Formats: sequence, structure tokens, C-alpha cells
Amino acid sequence: MTLKQLAAMANVSVSTASRALNDSCEIAPETREHVLKCAAEHGYFGARKQFWLNNSRASQVTVALILPEASSADYNQMASILIKELRQLGAHCVTYYFDYDLEYLDLIYSRILNDPSVNAIICFDSVTKSMQNVKMPIVVTMSSPALSFLDLGGSANGINLAIEYLVSKGYKDIALACDNRTPNKVYTFSQTMSSITPSPQIYMSELRDMEAGAVAANKLLASDYMPAAVVCTYDEIAYGFIFSLNKAGVRVPEDISVIGLNDIPASKHVFGGLTSVKRDCEDTFKEVAAHLVSSVNNRFFKPAEFKATLKVIERGTVK
Repeated sequence: MTLKQLAAMANVSVSTASRALNDSCEIAPETREHVLKCAAEHGYFGARKQFWLNNSRASQVTVALILPEASSADYNQMASILIKELRQLGAHCVTYYFDYDLEYLDLIYSRILNDPSVNAIICFDSVTKSMQNVKMPIVVTMSSPALSFLDLGGSANGINLAIEYLVSKGYKDIALACDNRTPNKVYTFSQTMSSITPSPQIYMSELRDMEAGAVAANKLLASDYMPAAVVCTYDEIAYGFIFSLNKAGVRVPEDISVIGLNDIPASKHVFGGLTSVKRDCEDTFKEVAAHLVSSVNNRFFKPAEFKATLKVIERGTVK
């Protein structure tokens, strides 16, 4: 598809279409979004990106790294490792955040396709409609046909490992503290616990991170029920949860044990050290970086699978 054809489909002039594709401030934002949407829907970006990939010699490998959110210490920790590995191989990295908004993720993909400097993608999610039939090195964390798959261990596996660890310590009365962003973790917890204890308690908050943990702890304190142990779906939630319990005179781990997920750097220092499920990803990310750089340099992309392992880091919040 040519620029002239795109302009006709969007019912704008060729110059307006060109300005929209180049993020010019000389046109209205709604016009720019209309042209970009039209380009994505009719495959303009994919065709042009494929031409660039097939007919240009990249002076540097540039990888677009797409993350769900900017506030997550876990995602930022993984991003730091990936960027470090890519830089050691001479590659450049640009980072995008889509804040769990799939429409915005689709827009990010469209902009990447419109950027001739980007020749590989790592997305901590999946591909959207804009990326269909685009043959370029892409690694995703949600399995998609014909793309490389980065298995981060899976939230379900993390929940199950935390439960398995607590059960090995003799706990059966186990509850969950969480926010409303990860229904898959809630589902896994409920399914796994159904064979251990009837009707396990779930303390959920619409807030995030430490605030979510504080809300979960206050819900527990307001009830007449005190579980023996609690799984927190993020370490940050565990921080707020433990802080609020301590403030109310409930001791961790003497009165209740707490385990987090993701083992972010601060967890070794707070509350005598938070017991947490750690994702071992350094070696895996080194393989991912080498795979992408090699694929771009050799102009040959073969889908591959990469898997990070999980393990429990024992510290002071589980007795």
C-alpha cells in the first residue's frame, strides 16, 4: 500500500497522511489518530515495516521493550536485566508502557511499525491485530503462534509454589491478599486451595501495591477470622499488609506468616526479610537478548522458547 492509497482510504490529503505518520504537531490529534488507525487496519505499517526489514542494513539493533506498567518494581527489575544484556551485545533499547490498556498497546505496536529504526520487539504480554503477518523478531510472554515465547514461570506457578511451600511448613489455613488486576492468580489460588481447605479467604483491594496490602490487612482485622498464613500476590502488597498488621499489634511471623511473589530487591531488607517466590531470569534473559540480536543481524528469525525458573527465598516472615 502506498502513502497515496492510505490518504485516500483515510479521506485526507497525502501531506496530512504524511504528517500523521510522522507525529507532526501541525495537524489535530484526532486527525493523526484517525490516520494511524486506518493505517493499522489496512496493513500499511506491516507492509512498510517488512520492506524496511528486508531492504535496509541496520547500523544498530534496536529493540522495543513493552511493559504493562511503570510503577512495578518487578517489571522494572526485569527490564533492567534485559537492557543490560542487550547493551552488552551492542543493541539499543526503547521502552514503552501500556498500563494494561490493550487499545493503547495496539497503538504502541502501530507506532513501532512506523519506526524504521526498531527491528525487534520484547513484549510482556501478547501481540495485537496490528502485528498480524509482520515477520520480525518478536518475543512475547503470552504464547502466540509463530512467535518466540518467554515463559516467566507463570503467575499460576508462582501461587502454587507459595502454597506448596506453606503446606510443607504445616500450614493449611491459608488466605490470599491481592488487588483486582490479576484474576488469574485469584482463580489459581481458589482452585489449588479447594483440595486443602474449604472456602479459603481472599482479601482483595481495588488499589495497588502497598495501599492494596493495607486494605487487605484492614479487611482481615475487621473480621473475626485470623488465617495461619497469607500469600500476597506481589511483594509490594506484602509490605502494606505486614505494616498494617504490625500497627494493629499482630506480629509476623509469630501470629501469622506471610509470603510474597516476585522477590523485588527491597524484600531482603524489610521486616527482617520478606519470604518470597523469586523468578530466576538472568541466564534466560541473556539467551533472549542473544536470540534477538542474532535474528536481526542474520535476517533470519526462528521462533524459540525461553523459560525462567521459580524458587522460594526463605527469610523472616514465615515461621
